[in-house]
Amino acid sequence: MAHRVEWTKRAHTTFDQTVDYLQREFGEKSVEKFIRRVDAAIKLIEQNPQFGKVEEEKKSIRSLLVSKYSFAFYRIKNDRIIILKFFDGRQNPKKRLK
Repeated sequence: MAHRVEWTKRAHTTFDQTVDYLQREFGEKSVEKFIRRVDAAIKLIEQNPQFGKVEEEKKSIRSLLVSKYSFAFYRIKNDRIIILKFFDGRQNPKKRLK
C-alpha cells in the first residue's frame, strides 16, 4: 500500500532554494537531474516508508540521500509521509535537523 506524501512549507522552501542554487551554479541539466532524483526518492518511500535512515538525534525523523549532496528529511505519521525539508550535506551539519 502506498502512503500519501505531504510536503511542509519548509520542504517546499528548501526544495526551491536547492533548485535555485543548482540553476545558478550548474544549469538546467543539473536542475532536471535533481528533480528526477527527488521524484524517484519519493516514489521509493511511498512504497517503502521505512527505507530512509533513522536520525540518531531525532528518532522520529528519517533521511534519504536524493542526490550526491542533498538529503530529504521526512516523518512517517500513520498512512502519511511528511517531507520536512531538503538539506545540502555540504552545509553546517548542525543545521541538518533544525
